[in-house]
Amino acid sequence: MKLVVVESPAKAKTIEKYLGPGHRVLASFGHVRDLPPKDGSVDPDKAFEMLWQISPDRSKQMRAIADEAKHADTLILATDPDREGEAISWHVQEVLRQKKALPDDVQRVTFNAITNSAVTEAMKHPRGLDEDLIDAYKARRALDYLVGFTLSPILWRKLPGAKSAGRVQSVALRLIVDREREIEVFRPQEYWSVTATFETDGQSFTARLAQLDGKKIERLTIGNKGDADAAKAVVEAGRFTVSSVETKPFSRNPPPPFTTSTLQQEAARKLGFSASHTMRVAQSLYEDGLITYMRTDGVDMAPEAISGARRAIATRYDAGYVPDKPRQYQSKIKNAQEAHEAIRPTDFDRAKGASGDHARLYELVYNRALASQMASARLERTTVDLTDGTGRAMLRASGQVVLFPGFLALYEEGHDEKAEDEDGARMPLLRDGDAPAKTGVESAQHFTQPPPRYSEASLVKRLEELGIGRPSTYAATLQTLKDREYVRVEKGRFIPEESGRLVTAFLERFFEKYVSYDYTAELEEELDDVSGGRLAWQKLLDDFWRDFRPKAGEVMDQKPSEITAALDEFLAPWLYPPREDGSDPRVCPQCGNGRLNLRGGKFGAFVACSNYPDCKYTQKFGQGGDQAQSDGPTELGDGIVLKTGRFGPYLERGDKRASIPKDVPLEGVTQEIAERLLSLPREIGAHPESGKPITASIGRYGPYLAHDGKYARLSSTAEVFETGMNAAVAKLADAASGAGRKGSGSREPIAVLGAHPESGKDIKVMEGKYGPYVSDGTTHATLPKGSDPKAVTLDEAVVLIDERAAKGPSKKGGRKPARRKSK
Repeated sequence: MKLVVVESPAKAKTIEKYLGPGHRVLASFGHVRDLPPKDGSVDPDKAFEMLWQISPDRSKQMRAIADEAKHADTLILATDPDREGEAISWHVQEVLRQKKALPDDVQRVTFNAITNSAVTEAMKHPRGLDEDLIDAYKARRALDYLVGFTLSPILWRKLPGAKSAGRVQSVALRLIVDREREIEVFRPQEYWSVTATFETDGQSFTARLAQLDGKKIERLTIGNKGDADAAKAVVEAGRFTVSSVETKPFSRNPPPPFTTSTLQQEAARKLGFSASHTMRVAQSLYEDGLITYMRTDGVDMAPEAISGARRAIATRYDAGYVPDKPRQYQSKIKNAQEAHEAIRPTDFDRAKGASGDHARLYELVYNRALASQMASARLERTTVDLTDGTGRAMLRASGQVVLFPGFLALYEEGHDEKAEDEDGARMPLLRDGDAPAKTGVESAQHFTQPPPRYSEASLVKRLEELGIGRPSTYAATLQTLKDREYVRVEKGRFIPEESGRLVTAFLERFFEKYVSYDYTAELEEELDDVSGGRLAWQKLLDDFWRDFRPKAGEVMDQKPSEITAALDEFLAPWLYPPREDGSDPRVCPQCGNGRLNLRGGKFGAFVACSNYPDCKYTQKFGQGGDQAQSDGPTELGDGIVLKTGRFGPYLERGDKRASIPKDVPLEGVTQEIAERLLSLPREIGAHPESGKPITASIGRYGPYLAHDGKYARLSSTAEVFETGMNAAVAKLADAASGAGRKGSGSREPIAVLGAHPESGKDIKVMEGKYGPYVSDGTTHATLPKGSDPKAVTLDEAVVLIDERAAKGPSKKGGRKPARRKSK
């Protein structure tokens, strides 16, 4: 009997069916051993000896594998075809050796897809364990352990509120923090554009001002309204004729099939999947035999897969969509290991597969892989120059036409940021000397934008470009940052929390080398050298530990006050930005003579006055400069006072109060804005049908419209002051029709708000017998009386549910059913 060991039970069931009698297939359920989470599991003084222990939740499974192994003639280790899979096979072998249950014949087989042909073919070509890959696993695991178990205790003792640090995790966090710093120091620059619209043969197009009085107009050339109005007047007065038409054909080649990281990026862009969700779904598709192995840097496909793709293209389209020669790809990513195929469907005759998210991800993999073997798209870019009779102004219009779609007929790669260009516009046929009719001239104000915060897709892309970490670990790395609450995600973008900024500052100040991008990438290259047999794993660890250990000891010997003082100096440009009045940003704004300094407290870092306890001014870490609010109120003028209460900042004038909406920056609250907020509710006018007033206001759950006891949600504070009668009537009608479709007896939710940040369960707004409530499927929380159920936000619902859950079950145990009277 041959015992085959794989990772998952789903895979085991499928493979046992393929192999038939004489084979027993069992699952290890992933890794079976790990380093105990305690000091001393890696001993640098004993050549980095590692003490492994069987994971408690794998003991039962390993006993089952050992019992079967005692009766087996051959052990076939068939775990995944990568470094982690090799490591799992090695761990299983070592555990069986210790249990004296290891058969004499031990084989290692790998397959890139779980199909009958792939599995049976792999069984014909067994090999031994790859010691180089196992050494690379040991080196990586020891490195992560040594960094984590050395840095984390330092953080706990020297940096209140810090939770942990990791080798790749900390560098990914630094990328997010560095981007936030770029955004904070960015100063927007005003610029204007002048455009004219033309029409010819019933087709309109737009041209922008490209030259004025012999001067080329760049993006930032026109910097104010006066110059824009002057340029606009010249264009309005001019009579323009076509002076040049330039047509350039060009082609676009398809992108290669997916690698692990490009799959994560595209699934985030097009499907809204997180990296971890993408990998879970892809793992399931792989185990079901629908796609090839999903942890890979390779960008090419096997010859038989390319042949299958070309046949599928010819069947779906025509011969013109099949290139003369099969396409071959090479990765341009730093440190790429192309030992495996790209991610592709196992059968190109199957265009659809699975259901739900699995079907959506499968379709993405299928279309990308098929498109990679399709013909290039042929396009034509046209640029038209129009000059006025006086020669003062020249306008330029550009656009492109698809002559032959090629791969674009099936697939177009997504982008993290939308480029501002006009090349996608369609252009009419124009010739030199044509005089299209000018139908309008506009000038528009713009401001330069800061670099965007990272999304999961763009962060994964950046990590891969820098050669930091491995694609198979990105999902876990990003999830750790969220779990540690070092970052939060808003509108799909990473924003560093104060704790994340503080940890990054600490590591940059005291462990600069170990969070530098270049050093981390170099370490990855050395780990690749270990997996390639070019470097001994103990040598890599010894070189690292020789410098890291004394540095860690030096920092550990410093007093917390010395650490805080060093961070205060390091973070000074951010904590104490220049003030508008030119005064010293370090001077306490409350007492006027104390000096602000960074302090460490039980719940984290904060800034306080040196005159404490006489002056009790404090500000949160990161709430520097003009954003800081002392304990006292701030006078805005005309009797309006800005205060901070239990539920956040609010405005007060006499007996009138108004909360500061979440989308209004505290530092931007002026007297004018305060007047508008205190004036709410705003009456828009009488409804044209009922004659009753429509009002706009801001409630506990955000901005809304109200009319005759009915409500409609608004998306922003600005809409409260800008929504007119027509828009208000339409929004109220939409809200009413949406409610009407639910039906009085329906259990459909009023709204689905999103996932709970901790449990991951969907939170819904429901209509109950005793009024509306929010629920995550387990806990129900009634909405406050008088609140609009359509205006509830996810954050508010989470608070209500968490508060209700914290109270525990109702003491009364709920209403008991009435007992039937006996007859």
